[in-house]
Amino acid sequence: MKKRNDQNAIVKRAVLVFILMFRVLLAALAFFTRSIVMREQLKASYTAEATVAKVEAQLNRYLAESEQLKSIVESGYEISDSDFAALSKVDRNTILNLIHRENKDPLDPVEYGHLKEDLSQAARLVYITDNCGEIVLDKLVIKVLKSYYPDLDITVIVRGFPVVNDATMEDALETGLADLVTVIGNGSDAPGTWLPGISKEARKCIEEADVVIAKGQGNFESLHECELNIYYLFLCKCDWFQQRFHAKPLQGMFLNERRIITD
Repeated sequence: MKKRNDQNAIVKRAVLVFILMFRVLLAALAFFTRSIVMREQLKASYTAEATVAKVEAQLNRYLAESEQLKSIVESGYEISDSDFAALSKVDRNTILNLIHRENKDPLDPVEYGHLKEDLSQAARLVYITDNCGEIVLDKLVIKVLKSYYPDLDITVIVRGFPVVNDATMEDALETGLADLVTVIGNGSDAPGTWLPGISKEARKCIEEADVVIAKGQGNFESLHECELNIYYLFLCKCDWFQQRFHAKPLQGMFLNERRIITD
């Protein structure tokens, strides 16, 4: 009997030791994972800051070009998820090539004229971002907009919580965008901007803006039919969009909410 009790005690101790070791292993794994994430975040932050600094050093001479705004805006829908999936993948040469690429999809000249006219008369602009790596280029767009329209009050809206690869407040802070203009989160982790599901602050900003620029297919899908003065920039990534707009795969689209015509 005593021998059996001793065996049971040994088994219990072994199980207890195993549980303790398993917990230690989990804790070590979690610490290791956090370390990797922190290293990647530091790498992304350093890369983003260095990229923005280098590009901005050359941007001043581009601002004198009459169609710099058009070139920058056209670049906004040329970016694919693979190009700018994360800040750590942002490359200075890629950004400059996007801005000056000769074979990029041109903006609709009539719609571009509407955008310039609207911006010249607007008091408030809301700029809704898309993916996190692309926010480096967004900062350049905002800088150009501020140089063209110095009296324009610009608010940038990012995703409220991390979702897929969408830009968040952390990305805006890392790239220095938050130092340039007001940046707010939308209070949502949905991959789009569904007005009933975002914060009151973000919804009020959008609804009271004279002009809204919304990037990405998800923002178009969630905002379309709201009847606000929204200019959409996105790539046609699926068959449904390509058929709807008679577009080629990954063709850039530049549309205004109030003037969209499909058949």
